[in-house]
Amino acid sequence: MKRGLDLAWEIYSHRDPVTGQTKQFARDKHARQSSPNLIRHKQCVAEEMRGFHPVGATPRERSQSIRQALAAASRRCGSGGGRR
Repeated sequence: MKRGLDLAWEIYSHRDPVTGQTKQFARDKHARQSSPNLIRHKQCVAEEMRGFHPVGATPRERSQSIRQALAAASRRCGSGGGRR
């Protein structure tokens, strides 16, 4: 016999590599992780990022360079949402 509750949500945490802040979020256990549109978008961003080399003297500067390049690639691929 199973004890306890079988919750439909799981708590995940993500640590930001630049700021070091940890954020928690809940996700449905049965959530679909990748839609066809998301898969196409990820492939487009990967193609845009091919050959990219981060610049910067410190790890923080390199991380910032990567984030800026990813944001630009996502805009070129038509991110279709998110923050503006």
